[in-house]
Amino acid sequence: MKILFSLILCYCLQTVAAQKVIISGKEGNRPLVWGDFVGKPDNIISYFAMTFWTLNYGFSNVQFKGENVVIGSFDVKLELNGKGSWVKKGKESAELLVHEQGHFNTGLLCLKEMIRREKEMASTFNRKNFSEKIQALFNEVMKKYHDMGIQYDEESDHSKNKQGQEKWNAFFAEQLAL
Repeated sequence: MKILFSLILCYCLQTVAAQKVIISGKEGNRPLVWGDFVGKPDNIISYFAMTFWTLNYGFSNVQFKGENVVIGSFDVKLELNGKGSWVKKGKESAELLVHEQGHFNTGLLCLKEMIRREKEMASTFNRKNFSEKIQALFNEVMKKYHDMGIQYDEESDHSKNKQGQEKWNAFFAEQLAL
């Protein structure tokens, strides 16, 4: 009975993680449409569209147990920034939209990794370092997916390299299904 109670207590003390996906001001994940891209195009740039997403995190219900920390709620929000996302007039195509969806998919993968890694690290948090450790994790994960976005554009040539694009489409499908 003591073991069962201990297991239940440990389960209850784990961080509750919540994720939100916001597209065009509405909560919920869905495929992007050209209507989501309301920003002013940058005509100096040679590519035809830009997808701009942001990721934010917050935590609440923090409890201190001596030097240990229990974070009651860890929230991560991915948002498509419609004003920062744009498409050049006359360049809207299904292929380009699939490519831009891939950029948003990097944000979805970033969100998933941020939640997973915070859960893995939670037992290492203490009173003095938990906030800094979460910020360092955030910076590391954001850099990884920023770099992934650059690699994605290079390997797909902004959707023009069909073989490279298909490779990435398969990668996103596999990773988001996990």
